[in-house]
Amino acid sequence: MANGKPATHIACPKCNWQPAGNEQWQCTCGYIWHTFATGGQCPGCSHQWETTQCLACFCTSEHSAWYTRSYWPYTVSPN
Repeated sequence: MANGKPATHIACPKCNWQPAGNEQWQCTCGYIWHTFATGGQCPGCSHQWETTQCLACFCTSEHSAWYTRSYWPYTVSPN
């Protein structure tokens, strides 16, 4: 976000792949949805997933590790 406000970015902590928003994960109950739209909670059975598998590198990481904050614009201090 502009003006130095935090923006949340979602990326795999292992390979830095960033989901575009149309990807889908499947719960053990069979429900298919975008896990980052619900913070990892299945809308079908309400199971809260603690880990998420990357669709690019197939590694599994803590769901919370996918969320990072950054600030924009970046401020560079003169030497």
